[in-house]
Amino acid sequence: MSAGLFSVSIKALKQAKFMKVTLSTCLESVNSPEGRKRLATYLEGQPFPHYEPHPDKRGLLVRIDEDGSRTAGRFVKRRFKAVRVPNKNKARR
Repeated sequence: MSAGLFSVSIKALKQAKFMKVTLSTCLESVNSPEGRKRLATYLEGQPFPHYEPHPDKRGLLVRIDEDGSRTAGRFVKRRFKAVRVPNKNKARR
């Protein structure tokens, strides 16, 4: 992004009526409990599906649909592909 476009974007953000805190204040709180809560609230308000890292399998995501269904998978050529993940509670033979 060019410096000119960046400064125009910052100016527009500062002038926006919905901005409740300054940008510097917002950036200072990014890696704090308040900042993480603000991010979580924002992300939950976005349209479905939502994605989060798989809790057990590195490199996989969990897609959460509007009805609450959860599907493990990964993106292949920009499309989400479901994958079968073995149940970790079953003993290996």
